Amino acid sequence: MNISEKITAEAINRSVFTVSDRLKEETVFYKSGLLILSGKGGELEKDIKHIDRIAGIADHFVVKGEMKKALLYAALLKKKVNDFVEKVNSTEVELPVTE
Repeated sequence: MNISEKITAEAINRSVFTVSDRLKEETVFYKSGLLILSGKGGELEKDIKHIDRIAGIADHFVVKGEMKKALLYAALLKKKVNDFVEKVNSTEVELPVTE
């Protein structure tokens, strides 16, 4: 996946990985926003509810890797995900999660 040129790997490392110990588990993306699934992830839940649904992705997916970094970076900056994500390929998003 390509992250917008506005975001460098260094910026992501500074902004996201400073809290990476709290974000080890899978990230589930919902129409209403992003939910971190980890013991301590709830600490950030209030900061990420504003994230909009990404166009072209179904409502319920496990998101990992670069996509997760972009989502978390957008959350930390309180901006729309589409400002940071250029494209999501099917190989970068896993099958829908069953509840």
